[in-house]
Amino acid sequence: MPWWSRSLARGEHHALPSIRRKTRLFLVRSSVATGLSWRASFRAIPHGTASRVAPLDELSLPLTLLLAFLILHEPLTWRMGVGVTLMAGGALLTLK
Repeated sequence: MPWWSRSLARGEHHALPSIRRKTRLFLVRSSVATGLSWRASFRAIPHGTASRVAPLDELSLPLTLLLAFLILHEPLTWRMGVGVTLMAGGALLTLK
């Protein structure tokens, strides 16, 4: 459910104008990127099997954490590193 529909359902939409412009822009861009990702996944399925498309989609989390570490300088603990490595390895192992 998009962030704006949750806000409306909870009656919290009155607070939306108080959100900083930069934050609203981020939310809109995030929504667009998510929609494009889903569209790309669904467009890829007719051209390949779902068992090959879905694991590639799952690599978005390791990529996000890597970019957060490299660009945003967010901390990366050893547990996160191990978890991301296992996730990426598992996704890649499922590819035929």
